Amino acid sequence: MASVQRTSSFLWRHSTALRAGAAAVLLLVALGSWAGAEHPADLRPVVVAARDIPSGGVIAEDDLATAQDSLGLSTPAASELVGESVRGPVAAGEPLTASRLTPGRSVPTGAGTVVFPLALADTRIADLLVAGDRVDVIVTPDSLHEGKPRTAAGGVEVLTVTAPADSGPGSALARSGSMVLLQVTAEQARGLAAIRGSDHVSVAIT
Repeated sequence: MASVQRTSSFLWRHSTALRAGAAAVLLLVALGSWAGAEHPADLRPVVVAARDIPSGGVIAEDDLATAQDSLGLSTPAASELVGESVRGPVAAGEPLTASRLTPGRSVPTGAGTVVFPLALADTRIADLLVAGDRVDVIVTPDSLHEGKPRTAAGGVEVLTVTAPADSGPGSALARSGSMVLLQVTAEQARGLAAIRGSDHVSVAIT
């Protein structure tokens, strides 16, 4: 009983010092946690889509907004983006990096390639395509007496697809169907340019 009383008396006399020591330990732990925590990454402004932009849509000034990015992304200036077309749909808030733009305008294509616009009369086929697809362009003569179906260009990349609804009423694009922009070699472009207006053009996804 006496030992318990001595212990209680010791704790009572030194309670202030013990509390101060505990507080100091907690402060050191907090400082160590703060020092070991990762500091927030530097933010930098990027240009993003202010609203959804459909595949093949031409970027207008009202389509652009500015956001802060911490991932190190880089986007062209807003003035450089106006008038460009997007390769594939762009969601609101998505950064407009150079890879989201259709080559053939101010954005260069791959070495040794060009952009070829191909009209597809069957919009159901065009609806299946997205930017980045690889396709074979198959041409079937209007008459079987004129030859068999042939591959005019094989393994070419789809850059973007523009639906007839994106063009004005009565335009040539609306009458001919969807327009597909393909990245092709110069030789493939010559083969595609030789397609006659009476030929049926389709694509096979590879």
